[in-house]
Amino acid sequence: MYQKGIISTLVIILIFATIIFAIKTYYSKLPSASSQKVISQIERYPNGTNWQINNDKKFCQYYINRCLEAPAELIFKSENKWADIYNYYKNKQRDKDWKTESHITTSIPTSIIFTSNTYIENMNCQILVKQKKDNLLGLLEDKNTQTFIISSFCLPD
Repeated sequence: MYQKGIISTLVIILIFATIIFAIKTYYSKLPSASSQKVISQIERYPNGTNWQINNDKKFCQYYINRCLEAPAELIFKSENKWADIYNYYKNKQRDKDWKTESHITTSIPTSIIFTSNTYIENMNCQILVKQKKDNLLGLLEDKNTQTFIISSFCLPD
């Protein structure tokens, strides 16, 4: 009797794991070539380290997380504060004809979004710059450096 309960539990866990794996595999997408092009042309932050471009498959399903396309991501670390990163990219991307509605009122926004429909012909592209939140309550993180993420995706006009 006891063994039947263990076997039944293991079978149910195995079925759920298989379903989750199948859904994640089926609904994972690679970033488009346009998104990868945009992210590869982002200017490096001068004091940034560990510059990594992530073009891996990501879970992307519209009815669950409103995802139309998987973003390409650029991840880097810096000892500078978010305010410095925010101002640097706000000025750099504006110089390259990217538009943003972001402005500082009483405090610095937690992210900044740039849009352009002229950067790549017939594509509406978006760049999101934000600070990555600490995981595991920041116990494994170096307190002097912070992680920042820049993601991009492009959709046809």
